[in-house]
Amino acid sequence: MPRTLTLLALALAPVLIADAALRAQGCVHYPDAHAGSGPGSTTPFGTNDPNDAQQADQVLLFEVPASQLPSQPVDIVALGFASESTCTRRFGSIAVRFGHNPNPGLDPLFSANMPGFTNLAMSQEGWVWHTTANQWSFIGLDTGFRFDPALGDLVVQIIVSDAQSSGPGPYGFRSEPTTPSVLQRAWRFAPGRGVVGTGAPKVRVCWDTHDLQVFGGGCNGSNGVPPRLAFSGSSALGASFTASLRDAAPSSPGGVLLLSVHPRALALDLGPFGAPGCALNTFLDFNLPIGIVHGSADLPLAVPNDARFVGAKLFAQWVVLDIPNNNLGVTVSSFGRILLGH
Repeated sequence: MPRTLTLLALALAPVLIADAALRAQGCVHYPDAHAGSGPGSTTPFGTNDPNDAQQADQVLLFEVPASQLPSQPVDIVALGFASESTCTRRFGSIAVRFGHNPNPGLDPLFSANMPGFTNLAMSQEGWVWHTTANQWSFIGLDTGFRFDPALGDLVVQIIVSDAQSSGPGPYGFRSEPTTPSVLQRAWRFAPGRGVVGTGAPKVRVCWDTHDLQVFGGGCNGSNGVPPRLAFSGSSALGASFTASLRDAAPSSPGGVLLLSVHPRALALDLGPFGAPGCALNTFLDFNLPIGIVHGSADLPLAVPNDARFVGAKLFAQWVVLDIPNNNLGVTVSSFGRILLGH
C-alpha cells in the first residue's frame, strides 16, 4: 500500500502552493519538439575539458518568443534541453535566470535584455546532471518563474563555470543556429556584456508537467560503491511512484528518505561530522524511515489528486545507516527532484 504524500503536502502547503502553477496544462518546445535533430552545440554547457575556459565558463542569453507561449500568465516550473549523447555533466556552478524583454532585438549588455523583475530560478554549486541521448532532460530548477506575455518575450540566461562531461560524446545539445543570442565566453566575474550573435540550444518550457529525475552521485559505502536513489512510476496528480534505494551495503539495516521543498544551493559537507566525501543536497523538511534488505529498499508514494499542487517540487535523498563506513556511521545517495503535475 503506497504511503501518501497528502500529509506531507498539507504540512508544506504554504510553500508548495507558492511555487505551484495554477494555470492551463502543458509545455512548449522552441523552435521545435524534435529532440533527435538539429546540429550539436557545446554552448553553453561545455565539453569534457574543464580547463578550456572558452567552453567551461560560458554565459548565454536567448529568448523564447511570447507568441510561442500561452496568451495568459503561467508559472514556468521546468526547463529542458536535448543532449546529443548519454553522459554525466558536472558544473562547478550553474545558474538559470528568467526575465521578460519588451524590446525588439538583443543588447550586448545582459541586464538590458531583461528589464524589470527577473528571477534566479536555479543557482547551484557542484551540480551533477545526467542526460540521455536525443531525449529532453530537465535541468532541475529550484523555483518557478511567473511568465506574463504582456511584459514581452521570455528571456533565458544560463551561466556555467568549470563545466565538464564524461561519457562517449559528442558533448553538445541539439541547437538552432539561427536563434538570436548573447554569448560571453571565459567569464570570471559577474556576467556583464557579451557578443550579440545567433545560436542557442533547443528548449522545452513547461508550466504543468510531472517528472522524476535523479541528480548527483552520492558517496561510497562500506561496500565500496555509493548507494543510488532511483524512481519508477509517475508523479502525476492521483498517480503513484516508488522511491527506491539501490547499492547500499548489504549490512545496512535501514535508511531515511529526506524530502525538502528546495535543494541546498551548496551541499552540506558531512566530512566535519565524521563522514568524509559525503554531502547532503536536501534539507530536513520531512523524513520517511524504512528498513533495508540486502542493500535495497522500495518506498511507494501516492500523489494527492489536488490541482493546487500542480508545479510543486520536492527534492529527495537517502541517508543510509552504515556503521562500519565512517565515524558518523552513514552514507548518502544521489538525490532527485519530484515534480508534481498533470
